Amino acid sequence: MNYFKYIIILVIIFILTIQCNPHFLNSYITKEDIQFLEASDEKRSNQFCRNYESYIPDKNHLKHFPRKTLRLNFHFMRNAEGKENFSEAEGREFAKKMIKSANFALWQNNKMHLPEGNNTPVITAKYKFILHSDLNPDIEESIYFHDDPDLYYFVKTGKDRNNFKRDVYKKYGKHTEEAINIFIMPHHPDSIASPSYKPTHTGIAFPSDGWAKLCGCYYQTKYKNKSHYHCAKLLNHEVGHILGLRHTWGGNDGCDDTPNNPNCWSTNPNQPPCDGVVSNNLMDYNHSQNAWTPCQIGIVHKNLSNKKHFTRKYIEKKWCENDPNQLIEIDKNIIWSGSRDLHGGIVILPGGSLTLQCRVHLPKDARITVKAGGTLILDGCTIENDCGDKWKGIVVQQIRKSKGKIIFKNNPTIKDVLNPVEIPGS
Repeated sequence: MNYFKYIIILVIIFILTIQCNPHFLNSYITKEDIQFLEASDEKRSNQFCRNYESYIPDKNHLKHFPRKTLRLNFHFMRNAEGKENFSEAEGREFAKKMIKSANFALWQNNKMHLPEGNNTPVITAKYKFILHSDLNPDIEESIYFHDDPDLYYFVKTGKDRNNFKRDVYKKYGKHTEEAINIFIMPHHPDSIASPSYKPTHTGIAFPSDGWAKLCGCYYQTKYKNKSHYHCAKLLNHEVGHILGLRHTWGGNDGCDDTPNNPNCWSTNPNQPPCDGVVSNNLMDYNHSQNAWTPCQIGIVHKNLSNKKHFTRKYIEKKWCENDPNQLIEIDKNIIWSGSRDLHGGIVILPGGSLTLQCRVHLPKDARITVKAGGTLILDGCTIENDCGDKWKGIVVQQIRKSKGKIIFKNNPTIKDVLNPVEIPGS
């Protein structure tokens, strides 16, 4: 009987608590929740999506730019006896260490040496490499060894040069086109035997096919005491070409923050023009190759975010499953002028405003929540799911008379959503 009295008291307290609290409501948006603004110049709006500046990660909001993971395959080319390059055990260890060093350089980045006294911002590159097989347990380890007497070597000069030839890729690389194929090739023994030949690190990229040749890694490691780090710099350089970057010293590379320079390997105090500060940019030929500029990073991510660009197929789609730890909270005035592949949902907090101007992917079961006092502006954007699933939709919160604000402009598109909204005129 006493328990019954306690239950009645608790029910009364709960009812009184509800009556005293302000009216609180979360609901998926309807057309009545939407404020429509007059359309502006749609061509101008679309230009944002094609501008590399829209893809430069914001140092203050790095969570808004999820890092992309690119799949790699390695092919070690050897002669008919399996010589002139790493053994299988050595090659596997070398490839994995090279990836680790390349990723560290991409994450760390370094300040640009040129122009002298520059204030070029230093930001992490927000992409990394991984072995294709590390992401797919159903395939063998994607480090291959090919013993081929006709195709194993790399010749960069002379009448027998083969650096531009595609034979090795046609024979060994085309079956794995969803990863970037890296061929580790030795210098030809006849070249090394020449006193005038310099068997240095060198390479060449074939961007449209997504593969590259790296040469000198074996010789420099075995005979010159160089580490995998030196070949990792070459890897970053050649993959940089595949991702859309050009040499900075040879003319206009499309970036204002990569100054032309004499392309000196290192400082030589007795030989101008290499008697001063030399470049350390990734896309120059120098002994450092450890600096990416904001423009270069923006170009890479512009291409990787373009669903029609060929580099898109090399990305591991880590954004398909909703990750609660990747929820993005907006508490300021934020504009996303470039496309985004998000790993989680979005919450716009009171006083926060988010403007979307391009394509935004939301993972399965993720949603956009606009808190009371927050604002979401869809300005000619497309919100979708890129994985063939459904995202949940847009939720608007109301507390008494305060309600989240939803603004549509320039005919935005909302698709692949579990809780669609009927848009007048669509």
